[in-house]
Formats: sequence, structure tokens, C-alpha cells
Amino acid sequence: DYRFIINYKDQWNNFTKGYKTFSASADVTLLRKKLKNDFIGCGLVLSRDEAGDSGFGTTWVNFSTSYHKALDYLKKQYLTFGIQGGLIQQGISNSDLIWDTQWNGNDYDPTLSSGNITMTNIKVFDLSTGILWYYIPNSDASIVSAIGISHITSPYHSFYEIKSLRLYRKLSIYLGGEFALNNSVSVLPIGIFIKQGPSQEINVGAYVKYKISQGSESD
Repeated sequence: DYRFIINYKDQWNNFTKGYKTFSASADVTLLRKKLKNDFIGCGLVLSRDEAGDSGFGTTWVNFSTSYHKALDYLKKQYLTFGIQGGLIQQGISNSDLIWDTQWNGNDYDPTLSSGNITMTNIKVFDLSTGILWYYIPNSDASIVSAIGISHITSPYHSFYEIKSLRLYRKLSIYLGGEFALNNSVSVLPIGIFIKQGPSQEINVGAYVKYKISQGSESD
């Protein structure tokens, strides 16, 4: 089994230089026959985002792998462990930016140093991991819970040469599921808790899924 995805987004071009985002990903399932009920997943994600007069851009190259372990022979429960690592590159063009330090008292002087950004290119390694439990008790219900930690390496992440400016590690906890009310309507409750450094967020909600038509079966 394999899958390929390509996305491109171009927005807000009437407001200075807008956002341009390109992403591509591919993932594949491995050793399903050899491992019987278990399987391994591998994936690659490439993404590029650029915006603004400074051409501020971010490039991600991430490789991920996961192991999916069946907890019963009926394959109603799976426990999945995954890990993702890759490179983050960020760049900015200082030539198209104007700073208050370039004001000489009378007018703007582009020959003066900005005195602000000391680096225009950053490359760091990032690492994330997580574990997920998936349970299908019957044909009318499913439950998913997961916990993940992002930015384990807490990479340096600034255009200023201040090594203490690093990305906080991020903890994410997810709980959700799908429960059928009848043949056409299902409810999908979701709860998410995220904590990163001094900030945290809790989201609780639900979706309602309605099937417009049912498939037919014939002998």
C-alpha cells in the first residue's frame, strides 16, 4: 500500500508579497504479509513556505517511520509507535527590510547597519515521537487516543545569535472516536490538550457525519 499527496497554496497576494506554500508527501506500508497482523509504515514529507517582502521562507524535510502492533487476533486493537526526524531550514533577505536604526536623523540611509538580524540562514535538526492506541469494539464504534512529543531536541530557532532562544518541547494529547447513531448519522467527539513551554490549549468538540447514500450489495 502506498500514497502520494501534493498541495500548493497561494494567498494574500494583494497584501504585499503573499504566502506561497508547497508540500509533497509519500508513505508506504511495509512487511504486512511477513508480520501477519502487524505492519511497518514509512513516510517522507517535503514542505516549503515563503512570504513577505523579506522572502521569509521555511523548508521542512522530514522522514517518519512507525510500527503498528495488533493487540488481538481479530485486529480490533492496534498500538502504534512512531518517530519523525528531519531538517528545518529558515532564511530571510535583509536587503528589502527597513529598520529604525537606519534612520540617520534626517532620512533613511540604507548603508547603515540594521543592527537587528545577525543571521539570515538557519538549519536545525528536529525530532518528534508519539504513541497511538486504536480500538474498534464493533462496526458502530471506534476509539482513538494518542500522545506525542514534538521538538525533542529543542532546536535553536532564531535569527539572533542568542543560543538560549530555542523551540519549547510540545506535548500533545488526543482522544477521539466515532459512534454511529444509525445507518446514516455518526458523531465524532474530539478532545485535544497541547502544552508548549508556558502556553497550553484545550479544545473539545465534535463532528457530525451524514451519509448521503448507502452502497448496494448484490449477489
